[in-house]
Amino acid sequence: MSFKFNTPPGQTIDRKQYLCCGNSGTEAAPKWGKLGKRVEDSSAEMDWGEETKQDILGDTYTTMKKPVISQPFDPCELDSGDEYQQKIWNHAVVDQDAAALCNQDLLRIHMRELDELHLVLVIARRSDHRRVIRIVRKHPRDLLQHLI
Repeated sequence: MSFKFNTPPGQTIDRKQYLCCGNSGTEAAPKWGKLGKRVEDSSAEMDWGEETKQDILGDTYTTMKKPVISQPFDPCELDSGDEYQQKIWNHAVVDQDAAALCNQDLLRIHMRELDELHLVLVIARRSDHRRVIRIVRKHPRDLLQHLI
């Protein structure tokens, strides 16, 4: 499977076309909170598990694994109005519950322009490993407020 960037040559993909949300509610009644409030810089990082070995003949071999993709949201200023941030704080700092941190219900939304009036949304929810593709009309207000 491969993807093609839907931008004119020379134009970069706008950061506003990607959104990551965390669920502070339940799976049956999700309450999606946007990650990244007051975060100055955040980008996906890939750990390829690169390992280099040298055999007894002096030949060097390098192997790589499927990448583990992570995305830090640092610095993240604490805000009592952010329910998902409070949920993460309780899992990480108060409870020190690594299993709960690793099993967060996350939603990734990628927006791609279809034409002047429509957007294609690729929505992936971590909890059920499905991707949903929607075509929606562009809205002059914050489109994502209507989705989450």
